Amino acid sequence: MANPEHVRQLLDGGVEGWNKFRRTNPELIPDLRDADLSGYDFTGLDLSKSELSGADLSDCYLFRANLTEANLTNANLTEADILEANLIQINLSQASLIRADLSGSGLIGGNLEASNLEDANLTRASLPWCKMARCNLSEAKLHLTDLREAQLLQA
Repeated sequence: MANPEHVRQLLDGGVEGWNKFRRTNPELIPDLRDADLSGYDFTGLDLSKSELSGADLSDCYLFRANLTEANLTNANLTEADILEANLIQINLSQASLIRADLSGSGLIGGNLEASNLEDANLTRASLPWCKMARCNLSEAKLHLTDLREAQLLQA
């Protein structure tokens, strides 16, 4: 269950207020587990190292957001726009990314094991050293996608 104070801070403060909150509390690990954040515009949002397991981020706009080392296990990112985002060492295991647009995003060293990327757009995305075993890539767009050293067993 999410920390209600963290959810309130994010939704009431918007991107600018949230990023200021993060800068003034650098040691804080935001707890947004299972939060319903669907449909919001989080352009440029700092969610680095956040706990977002089970969160609903479907239809969100996360252009150039920072989700470095965030935990999104079992999160719903269906039809989310996550363009040019920083997703280094993100945990997206068992997440739903159906029809998500991750164009130009950097997922270096991320964990996408058993995630669903059906019909997702990974054009120009950078996924070297990603764990992608049992990942559903049906109909995914992989044009100019960097998959060097990615683990694609049963993908």
